[in-house]
Amino acid sequence: MLYPMVVLATAATIIASQAIISGVFSLTRQAIQLGFFPRLRIIHTSGMAEGQVYIPDVNRMMLVAAIVLTLYFKTSNNSPTLTALP
Repeated sequence: MLYPMVVLATAATIIASQAIISGVFSLTRQAIQLGFFPRLRIIHTSGMAEGQVYIPDVNRMMLVAAIVLTLYFKTSNNSPTLTALP
């Protein structure tokens, strides 16, 4: 059962990462429109769908954040531990 679970976990990770990326682009676009975030270059990836956008600067910020978090934790053993509630 190990290999099917690894495949399932990989698929779930890919789907979750795509959802996070789409969400960050959408929220950033809305924040720019509301004036809460500085203006950035927005590329519309579809001429027919309004919400499909790509923001290169946000993509770079997510890359830097992922690298910083990876270097900070170093191993999965360094993750924060959850304490049991009394």
